[in-house]
Amino acid sequence: MTERVTFCKTELRQRGWSDRAIKALLPPPRVIHRRGYGGERYPVHFWRQEIVLAVEESPEFEKLRIKRRLKLDEKDDDFLKACGIGESDRQTSLF
Repeated sequence: MTERVTFCKTELRQRGWSDRAIKALLPPPRVIHRRGYGGERYPVHFWRQEIVLAVEESPEFEKLRIKRRLKLDEKDDDFLKACGIGESDRQTSLF
């Protein structure tokens, strides 16, 4: 079996990448066109695995990861407030 050497855009998103981070931190992708079931062509974007892994170890990527986590935490806070769960409830329960 051949060892995998690339990541596609979907795989990057599964690894926590946003579209903005992909554009800002990675070089342009290699694009190939595949044929779908209806015969239509669609693009598939690939990045070399070693480049992606190196960028994931960089301070710039870590800053974006922290920033994204903070945004998610803010959304969680807004959701919990909308559900009527206050700060004191979160400290005494599973939250």
